[in-house]
Amino acid sequence: MATYQSNPGANRLVARALRAGVSAAGVSYRKELRTVVGKKGRKNTSSAPGHPPQKDKGGYQHSIRLARPKAGEHHPVATVFADGKLPRKLEFGTSTQAPRPHWIPTFNRLRDFMLKRVADTFRYTMLRALNKP
Repeated sequence: MATYQSNPGANRLVARALRAGVSAAGVSYRKELRTVVGKKGRKNTSSAPGHPPQKDKGGYQHSIRLARPKAGEHHPVATVFADGKLPRKLEFGTSTQAPRPHWIPTFNRLRDFMLKRVADTFRYTMLRALNKP
């Protein structure tokens, strides 16, 4: 009967490759969100309900950030977030303002691309580490 022995070096390599893939997907999502929010509208004109918010001065656009997965995490997660209450107000609306969704539609549109990005980056990192083109 064959037994499996864990190889710490191989485990670290796989974890590093997975972190790189998740991080690459997070970078893609953040970049696309900044693009969606960064479309310039006419001066002092708000976006129509149901459409992404238009860029005013760029503060909201630049507050969209990424927390990359850290070494040693069991399940690497890349978190894309924005500061303050504005993202929630825009995405879901308030009692006086209709929603202007952009986070969820952007994620849904990029879902397949991000999964492919994780897989491609994982594969590239593993092959590079093993010195195989």
